[in-house]
Amino acid sequence: MTNKRVTFQNSVVVTDIGLIRALNGVPGDMAVVASAEVHGSYWFDVSDTTTGDDNRTCIVAVDGGRWKLVVLDADAVEYQPGSASAYRDGSVGAALAQDEVAITILNAALFSSGGIEDAVAASQAALVAYEADVASSTNGNGADRVGGVGRVVNTIAALKALIKTGVGRAFVLGYYASGDGGGGQYYCDLSDTTSADNGGTIIVATDGGRWKLVWQGSLMADQFGAKGDGSTDDRVAIQTGITAIAAAGGGSMLFKDGKTYIVSSSGSACPGASGNYCLLVPSQVALIGHSKLATIKSTTDAVTVICVAGSGGTAGTHVTNVDIDGLNIQCGDSTNNGLGRGVFFFRADSCSLRNTVIRGARLGFQSDRISSDTAYNTDITLENVTVRDTFGTAVGNGSGFFISGTDGFQGSNLKALNIAEHGIYINQDTKNVTIDGIISRPNTNANGNCCVQIFTSAATPNISGISLSNVVGVGGKFGALASTTGGSFLLDLALSNARFTGQLTNGVLWSQVQDSSMTGVKASGCTAGGGIEIDGGRNITAANCHSKTNGQSGWQLFATTDSTFTNCVSHDNDQLNSTNYGWRVASASTGNRFDNCSGCDYQGSHTQKYGWQFDASSTGCSLTDPIISGNVTGDILDQVPATPLSGRTLIRTRTSATYQEVLAPGGQDIQLGKALTALGGGATPTLGTIGAAGPGAAAQNTWMKFVDASGAGFYVPAWK
Repeated sequence: MTNKRVTFQNSVVVTDIGLIRALNGVPGDMAVVASAEVHGSYWFDVSDTTTGDDNRTCIVAVDGGRWKLVVLDADAVEYQPGSASAYRDGSVGAALAQDEVAITILNAALFSSGGIEDAVAASQAALVAYEADVASSTNGNGADRVGGVGRVVNTIAALKALIKTGVGRAFVLGYYASGDGGGGQYYCDLSDTTSADNGGTIIVATDGGRWKLVWQGSLMADQFGAKGDGSTDDRVAIQTGITAIAAAGGGSMLFKDGKTYIVSSSGSACPGASGNYCLLVPSQVALIGHSKLATIKSTTDAVTVICVAGSGGTAGTHVTNVDIDGLNIQCGDSTNNGLGRGVFFFRADSCSLRNTVIRGARLGFQSDRISSDTAYNTDITLENVTVRDTFGTAVGNGSGFFISGTDGFQGSNLKALNIAEHGIYINQDTKNVTIDGIISRPNTNANGNCCVQIFTSAATPNISGISLSNVVGVGGKFGALASTTGGSFLLDLALSNARFTGQLTNGVLWSQVQDSSMTGVKASGCTAGGGIEIDGGRNITAANCHSKTNGQSGWQLFATTDSTFTNCVSHDNDQLNSTNYGWRVASASTGNRFDNCSGCDYQGSHTQKYGWQFDASSTGCSLTDPIISGNVTGDILDQVPATPLSGRTLIRTRTSATYQEVLAPGGQDIQLGKALTALGGGATPTLGTIGAAGPGAAAQNTWMKFVDASGAGFYVPAWK
């Protein structure tokens, strides 16, 4: 080994030999490795640019610097006295490998000698004497100082036993025991005599020394004493850590995979909502697990597990930039009492919930504000969130996702499975919601359960700009229900690429919806009702939608006006009693247009009575290029009065037998598109023989009546 004159000026403790490679060394630097596998000291050799990295005696850093192992016994290639293996056994001698006094002895020998080999003999006696002193003493220079540069100790309790004078650094291998996930690198802040012990980032020793954790950006819940053993109540430890992170300006609290962290009720009420919370998360804090394998579990019924909330009241503050990611949240609800939530956002801005599973809540996720609040929750993001197994029978309770008082909500891949009420519930004062990817499965069709519900009771519109796409809804009373009770309209709804099946009443029911669209929506297997129903709709556009095998009519329009349906299908409906229709247009549904739509029954045993039905009040509609076939009674039941201005334009129908044109199959007048001019005038003609080739008996003769656009009638003789 080449002789080097080395003076150690700066030292750093790292927990893995590989971390030395990230250091930018300068002459005089030393690095101490303290891990369960390797313990040793390295010095920076500025003169060496060629020695290879052997992962032990020479470590080559990213910047090319060579870090050399300090070896007092060149043959053993171990730090003596006390080997690394002995250190792992806890011997005093091996602890000297990390002790600053021992390093100082060696440093003095190195400084006064020609190199490491020369320093061995000069320092050996002093090191042995110091080891003996440490082993036999109980004063400040003795055993209570074992731990070394960084004073490597096993637990936080051992850290508290260190004296504050002398070495100002310590490395703690665990919280309660080495390797349990707690601990970390600490330094003693001699200038601080007042800070309280928070069990994590500030540890107050027996002698009053303040040991402060070196951290940047993130902390483990275990570093505050959370055990995650599935039985110990970790709430205080976790909440203390969250508070410390917020006080430091923000950061992340990490939860270890495979652990279950129990949290009880704090006894404090959720701001702006009923019930208490377990954990309260302020601004700039993230709770992070990995792969949804870290569990936070409440043991208390009817509490909110994680509350992300600003202060209550109309003048309260908002919480911002909170992220919850990668957790399995288990709520304590086991009955229908109270109101428990998995995650609650209140007065929240720019907050998110990602890659999380919530089980056993009354409400899985809620974003809301109090009714007197004029400010919305804004910029809320949910990604890859699943809510399962909710409880509740009251309106709004038992839902997977409850969104109210929110302006700006982005959701993707949301799943609500085995839900007691609504999978997705969008309520009052909500706008600009976009959700792409919903799977919703209520566990019953009672209580008005919906896969998706949008509802307001306001007298003026307060829900708008709702876009839902790629939706799958199975079961429940309704697939997608949008309705109001206060007399207002729901505005600017968009439902696309949605499939609803197995509902009790309707796949889709829109009531009092205006200026909205549905595209690529399919409803099937609604056992007691129709597939798609629009009540009181205005300016609705529907394209490429499909309703089939439902109990009643495939499509039902009541009091719906000025709406357009293009390439929409109604097949094989009216499974209950063969008294309903493919399309039912009723209750003054006026001014609607149906282009290239179909009303057919392709079943072996037909059940759909008519392809279309227009009641007497539904005027001003147009039916263009329909496909109608296979219905039990007929193609179209038209109950509009047979007046010239009935407003119906039947261009073509296609019967089940041929593609012949059928004019006015409902028996009404045929209205032409332009005024006609009578040739020659005169009185209305009477029946009689028409030429030699005409029929011989007047009873076999008739007239067809054409009505022009002005309402004038013209008669054409006809016979067979």
